[in-house]
Amino acid sequence: MTLFRFRLLFLTTSTLALMWPIMALETRPASPLIGVKSAPIKSTFQNISGQDPAPILMYHYIRDTEKRTDLLGQKLSTSPKNFDAQLSWLKNHGYETVAPNFLLTPHAIMGKPIILTFDDGYRDAFTGALPLLKKYNMTATFYVIVNSLGKPIYLTWDEIKIMKASGMNIASHTLHHPPLATLSTQKIDWELSESKRELDKRLNQNTIDFAYPYGSYDRRVVESAKKAGYQTAVTVMTGVASEKNNMLELPRLRVSDNTNFEELLKVSPSVIPAKAGIQY
Repeated sequence: MTLFRFRLLFLTTSTLALMWPIMALETRPASPLIGVKSAPIKSTFQNISGQDPAPILMYHYIRDTEKRTDLLGQKLSTSPKNFDAQLSWLKNHGYETVAPNFLLTPHAIMGKPIILTFDDGYRDAFTGALPLLKKYNMTATFYVIVNSLGKPIYLTWDEIKIMKASGMNIASHTLHHPPLATLSTQKIDWELSESKRELDKRLNQNTIDFAYPYGSYDRRVVESAKKAGYQTAVTVMTGVASEKNNMLELPRLRVSDNTNFEELLKVSPSVIPAKAGIQY
């Protein structure tokens, strides 16, 4: 799979920080469904063969937003009411939540595998997502920005420990959430290794899952992730993951407040259109 290098062109660091989330959203295909004519995914998932998908869904906030004044927030948010309905749909259609490491060693499960992921570590992961996940006996992976934990709108370490005790998978989203492909190799290594080290120490775990901030990565970043000890990494590229993917370049399906799951999950695992961010 082609690796994407993100470059700074006449942009200051502060300008980039403001622009990047919008760039990552607006330069991706508007929907994985438009123009796609593909067969529905198979009904039997108990034995993953490499041809069967394990969709990875991408969330950010579980909250209500003011649609007219918070356009970016609206794109990144799913209301608690709709999240409840989405989990109910998944449960009623035989899906079983698994962690990204399921793709490393696919094994027999009772339902159809699906991976729920949340980026950034916002506090509504605890107040909004967790109660509903527990209601449906589901789990999710939460990629947290380690040095933001405890700050306003973000999770605290105590909340994360409760989430982990409830069966949630806590993973890394770096220390500071920089666009990694714009950094020096030394700074890339620091962001990846130190965030893992802090999570390992505080949560008494071996953190193996990672998400690239803004979907920004290149060959150096992938090598740094491997060197730090991560075994899976997710992107913002659109597609349905399977065990045939590079485990450090896993595609996801973005979920928003108006996502139609019945249509979203008909996407063929062979559809990987995915051009995210600025490419060179």
